[in-house]
Amino acid sequence: MLKNLKKKFAKVALVVLALQLVFLGLGANPTAVKAAENVSTKSISISSEIQSSFVAGTSGKASLTVDNQGGLDYKDVEAEITIAGANSGDLAAVESINPDLTTTDVLSAFSHSTKGLTAEYDLGSLTGTYVKTFNFDLTFKTPGTYGLNVVLTDESDTVLATLPIVDDQGPAFNVLENISISTTMPSVVKLATDVPFTATVDNTYGANHNVNAKLTIKDALVTDIAKLKNGLSNIVLTQEGANVVAEFNNQSIKAGTVYPFSLTINFVTEKKYDYTLDLNESNPSAALLATLSGSVTADGTAPVVTMTSKPVIVNDVAKEIVVTFTGNESISLSSSFVVFTQGSKTYSGVAVTPQVDPTKVVVIVPADQFDPGVSPITVAATFKDLVGNVAAPFTARIEVDTIAPAAVTGVTTLVNADGTVTLSWVNPPAGTFSTLRIVRVGDFTVTLDPSATSYTDATTVKGQTYQYVIVVGDEAGNETTTAPVSVTVPAPVVASAISDTTTPAPTNTNTTPAVNASTTDTSKTDNKPGFPAWGIILLVILALVGGYLIWNQKPATPPVVETKKPNTNSSKKK
Repeated sequence: MLKNLKKKFAKVALVVLALQLVFLGLGANPTAVKAAENVSTKSISISSEIQSSFVAGTSGKASLTVDNQGGLDYKDVEAEITIAGANSGDLAAVESINPDLTTTDVLSAFSHSTKGLTAEYDLGSLTGTYVKTFNFDLTFKTPGTYGLNVVLTDESDTVLATLPIVDDQGPAFNVLENISISTTMPSVVKLATDVPFTATVDNTYGANHNVNAKLTIKDALVTDIAKLKNGLSNIVLTQEGANVVAEFNNQSIKAGTVYPFSLTINFVTEKKYDYTLDLNESNPSAALLATLSGSVTADGTAPVVTMTSKPVIVNDVAKEIVVTFTGNESISLSSSFVVFTQGSKTYSGVAVTPQVDPTKVVVIVPADQFDPGVSPITVAATFKDLVGNVAAPFTARIEVDTIAPAAVTGVTTLVNADGTVTLSWVNPPAGTFSTLRIVRVGDFTVTLDPSATSYTDATTVKGQTYQYVIVVGDEAGNETTTAPVSVTVPAPVVASAISDTTTPAPTNTNTTPAVNASTTDTSKTDNKPGFPAWGIILLVILALVGGYLIWNQKPATPPVVETKKPNTNSSKKK
């Protein structure tokens, strides 16, 4: 027995020892596993996205992506970004786009080097999970072809990755020149008047050029234009089909400059003209560098002006005369004032500013500047349009209105069941008045629509008396008031107890019954006390229930009396 136990124990010990050796063998060289993991390490890489072309003076997008996913860990990584072929002044702006889409100006980080314009960015430590995209807005001043180079180095200046190089300039992109033309030619000019036509060629973002400028006035004749001058020199106009053409050849414009040139033009035919101004390279290619389109109307017609006014009671200093002058086009005062005259009194009014509607001029005159009465006020003014065409002197009259409208008629009042008061009336003829008011004397005023013919006062109190007047007025402020009407709202009726003071009729002592025909009148109610009908019905029901119970009652079973049998034996003995 003991021998078998020892054998079993030995086997178990051997198994345990074998397992320990296995575990020790697996953990003896931990660095070997790590080295195996590094066998498939991925290299760090750089990629970029950049527009193939930019327009000078406008921003364009560029982005760089550093991808170290699955790579080794690196310390103090630095990115050197170079715009190859660029010199100082070629870049107008470089902005880094932050994750929240705000931007940071980083132009100052770029400096000129033998490679171009270079900036260095500290990326810090890069782990094996690092991936990040950097976005930029680039604005170039100078047209040309540029390249983008990027080099990543670590703390020991070992090159980790580069952006693919093409002709030592990296991915190439073009910056196109941006030449523009603008003009100050107004949209409307006065007929038969010298008008400045100033054009500006902006070559801030362009290269040096010799150019030809060509002005084309469409659907016009040479005879429509009396003059076209460049400074003191007349410019020859030629007819090309339906258009008039003027050319300015071999004009020199330099890169980075703004070149203005001024013309003077005079149209003698009243109409609208469309025009274009083209700027072409003067070399045989005649490439179009810039163009401008516009239109101008030659106007020789004076404006037509009408006047409207809101007459008032002129001796009411709280009011004013509002006078509105309306033109068939944009107008302004040619004279400094609008002159108002009444007899020996004169008032000079100025236009209200700002002029909200360019076709209207508004002048406000204090009413106390004139005398009350019916004498008219004369108005005199001179107006012009935007280009200076002056209208004939304007004159008009303001009639002073001092006649009040007729009063309302047929005023009636009604006290409603709920204690409110309704007034009704008949209005004067429509057009003779413009305002309508109800006045509860001493309390309040209500303004109604002029077409209203009734009003209900819902604020009355029972037991109170009220007075009302109805007021109508015209646009001049003249008013007519009705005579007051008085209305009393009845007080509520209060219920009270009434005592019976009627003398009782004498008692009839005659024992002989009197014959009275009314005794047979069944319509009268007998008020003598008696057994109520419901009581009789209840008694009948109780009787029926009681009878039913008695009828169905079973006879009681008599009690069983135990009787003893006679003792026969004893009787025999006797």
